[in-house]
Amino acid sequence: MLWDQPVPQEVLRWFALNGTPVEVHQVACREGLPDGVARILATQGSADTRTDLAINDALSQEVVSVLYQGADDDQARELISRHPNAPVELLVTVPFGHVTGLALHNFLRKVAATEAEEQELRRAGSSIRGQRATLGDLWSQVRRSEHE
Repeated sequence: MLWDQPVPQEVLRWFALNGTPVEVHQVACREGLPDGVARILATQGSADTRTDLAINDALSQEVVSVLYQGADDDQARELISRHPNAPVELLVTVPFGHVTGLALHNFLRKVAATEAEEQELRRAGSSIRGQRATLGDLWSQVRRSEHE
């Protein structure tokens, strides 16, 4: 019921606060989860619930930021930093090889990359296999070379 059926926001909120672990998981993983309910889970949910939430690609940038601020360990912060809707300041810290296609697409849109910059970033990324260069490292190189 909570997974894929239409459910009023008030009901989702109730389950987020009072549901069993399985019900809370279903709420956290819901596509189109309302921001208010997601914020409740991000600030009041268990570590498992916050992990479930972190893999929900539909979260808003604001909720991803709240989730990151409340993260209590490096592994959680790394997972949240790779979220497709993470703010630019988090995405730039992610090793390029760990950036998903959707996260890269959103990053390029947020920084208003030109088509040439996008192509150069992808070329640079494909040439660093095995290295730990971050998206930010490569993006800085691309932007510097475009403005020289």
